[in-house]
Order: sequence, then structure tokens, then C-alpha cells
Amino acid sequence: CDALFHLHGIKVNNVHDTSCFHDVITGRENKNLNDVLSYNDISVNAERDTSVYKRNPSFWATRPLTKNMIDWASSDVDKLFTLADRQLGLISSASEPKALAKSSKYTHITRDMKVCTGLRVNR
Repeated sequence: CDALFHLHGIKVNNVHDTSCFHDVITGRENKNLNDVLSYNDISVNAERDTSVYKRNPSFWATRPLTKNMIDWASSDVDKLFTLADRQLGLISSASEPKALAKSSKYTHITRDMKVCTGLRVNR
């Protein structure tokens, strides 16, 4: 949402934030995508290598993107539709509005951020 809005002026609505849904379903916040995939019995992204952040905290700011970065990102995206479908099947009708509201809140937070330089963001 952040890049679409800040780079192209596109406002995204009705976002299914898999992290927000996972939090509402399990009560566990701030889990990485592989943890959420595993919880939902979906194969994890073997391309992920979080150890890169120790060597290079600005890993995703590197340009041009390397083949490894593209493989990592595309393997994440490839699993999101399956994950969203699984989460929608798991969440109760009473909890779904809470997950949607949290997703909407996070969308608005990123949309309202002011991008300064690189990956630095001011609110």
C-alpha cells in the first residue's frame, strides 16, 4: 500500500492484511510470514534468509534488486492468496470485523506516512 500511494497516488481499500488476521485469529502479534504460513499448514518460503539483515540492515533498499531478492519477494507474494483464503476459512464471523478494522487502520497509517529518504519514514 505504501509504495502504491507514495509513488503513484493509488489509494488501496479493502486490504486483507495477513498479519492483522493472524493476530486476531491467534492472539499472536508480529509473526513473520513463514511463521504465519506454517501455522496455516502452507509450505514456507524457502527463499527467505533473514540472516541477511545482520549483514545488511538496508537489504531491501539495495538497487538494482538481485535475483535472490526477486525470488524471495515473488515467493512471498505467491503464497498470499492461499494464506488469505485459509484465514478467511478460520476466522469466526464475530472476529472478522476486528481483523478488517485492524487491516484498514494499518493501511491508513502507511498511507499517512511522509516518506523522507530511502527507507526512513516520518509520521
